[in-house]
Amino acid sequence: MSKEIPCPKSLTIDETEKILEQMKKTICKIVLEDGKVGTGFFCSIINYSLLITNNSFIDEAQLNKDNNKIKLYLGKNNESKEIVLKDRIKYTNKEYNITLIEIKKEEKDEIGNINLEIDENINENKLSELIGETIYIIYHNKDKNISVSHSVIEKYEENEYNFKYVSSINNENSIALILNLSNYKIVGIHSKNENNNNLGIFFNKIIKEFIEKNNKTDSKETNYYNRFSPLAPLGRILKELKDFNNDPPVNCSAGPINDNDMFHWEATIIGPSDTPYQGGVFFLNIRFPNDYPFKPPKCCFTTRIYHPNIGLNGKVCCCAVEILGDNWSPALTISKVLLSISSLLTDPNPDSVCGNGNYEAAWEYKHNRVKFEATAKEWTKKYAC
Repeated sequence: MSKEIPCPKSLTIDETEKILEQMKKTICKIVLEDGKVGTGFFCSIINYSLLITNNSFIDEAQLNKDNNKIKLYLGKNNESKEIVLKDRIKYTNKEYNITLIEIKKEEKDEIGNINLEIDENINENKLSELIGETIYIIYHNKDKNISVSHSVIEKYEENEYNFKYVSSINNENSIALILNLSNYKIVGIHSKNENNNNLGIFFNKIIKEFIEKNNKTDSKETNYYNRFSPLAPLGRILKELKDFNNDPPVNCSAGPINDNDMFHWEATIIGPSDTPYQGGVFFLNIRFPNDYPFKPPKCCFTTRIYHPNIGLNGKVCCCAVEILGDNWSPALTISKVLLSISSLLTDPNPDSVCGNGNYEAAWEYKHNRVKFEATAKEWTKKYAC
């Protein structure tokens, strides 16, 4: 049964004013030296502050002209700020009609709050779940006034990372930014298809190409994910640490071993009740890869444990905790990993034992459960209490 798509409602003047008030330091009017006017949006991507506008408005040729300047007019009071464009290009694409311009730290301090972020939860695995999602489309209309349209995602184009939405906007000469209604994060940018239907391009697709383009000029020593990606390892790990502390999983704790290395954590799992591990505290060593969250963290018990799916070296069978292997997704978190490992202590899987497992424990679990539980309890008492 297809999902019913609600019709977008009209926004009242009060609702529109509220949105614009919340975003007054994010939207800006851009004026070129020849007097041409366009729209810009400030976007924060980890350690980078960027100005988003149209490729048709500012392209690579304009960005590289000597002493070519633009004026930014910010907020309702139209406070102006002038910047030089040369060497500022970070990404431009004619097909998507988008240009990303670097905003330097000292300029950001003068501009104020650059608070838009990419909605990192949107990826190819999540597109089908977004049908009916409410969005805002924010743009300059033909009279150069900021306008806000309220819409819903109608369908998505598989393999293209595009989506259609219901809206009557007309922004031929100025970029429109599409925001998630609930968190004001960037979902995508407005475009049109060959039938002149409204089409959104998921912003993560643009950022992926943005990363690839900039990586070509980076040295091999530069971890470009840390600089450009909306899912950059350090930013993602810090966010997970905050979320973990606010809502820790049951019977689990985790955090960095020291503040100088966020990629190296230590975790504990309390042995579940009514299992041979009851009363034990099991420590794990967690290392996040440099391309996290595109690759799973590596988890290893440092406390000895007698378990079919945990080897004598402490490694966990990826065939038993599949999210540590081929079933990993960037949407998963360390909290979910620890919960999966904790569940494995309650329900071992002796039929899914790989090179990281304990074949002796697996055989005993299936053929001599009494002996298995006696050994597991003995190890818990000896090593985990």
